[in-house]
Amino acid sequence: MAQIEQKVLIVDDNKDNIFVMQSILDNINATLIFASSGNEALSILLKHDISLILLDIQMPVMDGYEAAELIRGSLRTKHIPIIFVTAIHNNPDNVIRGYKSGAVDFIFKPADPFVTRSKVQVFLEMDRQRRILEIQNDKLRRARDSTHNILIHAEEGRFLLDSNFKIKPDYSRALDYIFDQSNLGNRDFITILHPYINKYIDDDIRTYLELMFDKSIDVENFSDLNPLDLLEFKTDKYTKYLSFRAKRIFRDNEVKELIVTVADISESVKLERQLEETAEQSKKQMEMLNLIETDPHLLKEFQKQTLKELVEIENSLKTLKTEEDINHLYSTIHSIKGNASMLNLNYISEKAHNMEDAIIALNFNVEKTKESYIDLSEKLFEIKERIDDINLLIEKTKVFYETFSTKSMAAGDLIIKAIESTIKNNSSSFRDIEFDYSAFERGHFGAEEFIFLRDIVVQLTRNSLAHGLDYSQENYIPKISLKSGIENKKLVLEYTDNGRGLQYEKIIEKALDRKIMHPEEIGQMSDQQLAALIFRVGISTSDETGMISGRGMGMNFIKRKIEEYGGSIEVDSKPHQHCRFKMILPVH
Repeated sequence: MAQIEQKVLIVDDNKDNIFVMQSILDNINATLIFASSGNEALSILLKHDISLILLDIQMPVMDGYEAAELIRGSLRTKHIPIIFVTAIHNNPDNVIRGYKSGAVDFIFKPADPFVTRSKVQVFLEMDRQRRILEIQNDKLRRARDSTHNILIHAEEGRFLLDSNFKIKPDYSRALDYIFDQSNLGNRDFITILHPYINKYIDDDIRTYLELMFDKSIDVENFSDLNPLDLLEFKTDKYTKYLSFRAKRIFRDNEVKELIVTVADISESVKLERQLEETAEQSKKQMEMLNLIETDPHLLKEFQKQTLKELVEIENSLKTLKTEEDINHLYSTIHSIKGNASMLNLNYISEKAHNMEDAIIALNFNVEKTKESYIDLSEKLFEIKERIDDINLLIEKTKVFYETFSTKSMAAGDLIIKAIESTIKNNSSSFRDIEFDYSAFERGHFGAEEFIFLRDIVVQLTRNSLAHGLDYSQENYIPKISLKSGIENKKLVLEYTDNGRGLQYEKIIEKALDRKIMHPEEIGQMSDQQLAALIFRVGISTSDETGMISGRGMGMNFIKRKIEEYGGSIEVDSKPHQHCRFKMILPVH
C-alpha cells in the first residue's frame, strides 16, 4: 500500500508559539503547515488535505472559536479534528464554548511536550486508519461493480417449472454447473434444493411457488417476500449464493408453467459483505474520535459500570427462569445503551439497541429467549469486544494517564456532566438548549447515588430531546433544569423541561391500542392518573421508534429502578409549559 501523507495545520498569530509547537512535533511522521491567522488557515484548507488542526483561541480579527465554526460548517473540512491551544485554564465557560465550536480536545499553554505529542499521534493514527479503510472500500466497490457487470452478461441457468414443481427436461446446461448436478429434468425442484439449504425455508419456498401458480394473486404484492431471491446453497466443500427469478406462462387463462432464471451471485455477495465489514471498521475508527473528546471521568465510570453490567447480562442469559428475569436483562441492556449514547459511543449504543430489538421480537418469552441464547450471546460479545477496544486504545496512547490517575470527580458533578454529554451527543441543536442546575446541590450525592441516578437522568434527558422540547413555539428557548433538596429526611431530585408537556391524547390512544385500559376507565381518569400511565410498558408519545425513543420502555425502566432503590417518582405536566419529574429517594 502506498505511503499515506499526513499534514498537521498549526494556527497561531505568535511566531514564538509556532516555534515551540514545531520543536515539540519535530519528530512526528507528518508534514507541519503553519498559519498566522484564521483567514490564512481557511485558505490553506482549500488547497491541502489536512489530518489535524492545532488552533490558537486568542487571535486578532478572527479568533479560534470563529475559525472552528467556519471549519465545521464546510462539508470539505467538517471531519477534521480540531485541538484548541490556549493559555486560558481557569474559565470553564471557555472550555464549554470551545467544545460547542467544534473542538475535540484542548492543549493548555505552556504545552507539555509528552501530552501534546501523545494527543497528536492519537489523532494521526485514527486519520491513517480512516484513510486505509477508505482505500480498501474504494477497491472493494470497484471489484463489486466489475463483478456485477460480469454477472449481467454471464449465461444464467434457465428452466421451466410445472405446477407440480418439477423441472422440465429442456433446461439450459448452465443449470448443471450452478447446482453441481446433472440429469435435473423431471425432478422435483424443492427436493433438489433440500439437502443444501436451510431446512426451515422449504415451506416458504413451497408457499411462494403455490402463489406464483395462483392466477388470482398479484405477484407484485409479494415479490419482496421471495425466499429464492438470495438463497444460501451449502455443500460440504463450498457455499454458493443463488438468486432465482420466476415469470408466469399463461395458457387458456391459467398459469401452466413458470420460467425460472437462476444466477450464481456468490462473488457479488462476498464483496458486498466485505464492504459491510470495512464500513463497520470505518465506523469503529471514526468513533474513536468521539472517545478523545469524551469527559474522562464519565468514561472511567462508564467502563467500570459497563463491565459489571456485561457480566450481569451474561449470567442472566444462562439462568433465565421468569419474565421478571427478562425484564431485568432488558433494563441492564437499556442502561448500557443510554450511557453509551451519552458519551456518543454510537457503535455500542447501536449494538445494545439491536439486542433490545431481539428481546422485544421474542415477546419477553422465557423459552424463546433461551432458544436464542447463541444469537443474544453473539450480540453481547460484540459489545464486550468494543469495550476491550476502548481499553486497549487508552492503554496504548496513555493520553488519559494524568486525568485517570487524579482524584475522581465528585458524584454531583458527574450527574451534571452526564446530562450535558447526553444533550450534546443526542441533539443537533444542543447549542440552543439551556441547562440550569443552579438549584442542584452537588453535596447531596455520593458514588452510590451517581451510579443509580446516572441511568435515570440520561433517560429523562433523551426523552426531552426526542419529544419533550417544543420547538413549535414562537421565540422558544429550550430549557432543562435540575434541582435537589432534602424534604422530610428524604433526598428529592427534580428534573424539568419547558416543552410541550405530556400529550394526553397520545397516552390515551396508546393505552387503548395496547388494551392497557378500557374506554370506560379512561373517561373517568384525572390528568394525574393519565400521567401515571407513562410508566406502563408500551406507552410512548413518540410518533416513531428509533434509537432514542418510541418503544414505551424507558419510563417503565426509570420507575422500576427507583422502586428497587426504595424511592418513588411523581410527574407533573402543564401543556406547553413544563413536564416535571420529582424523585423522592431514601438517604443512604
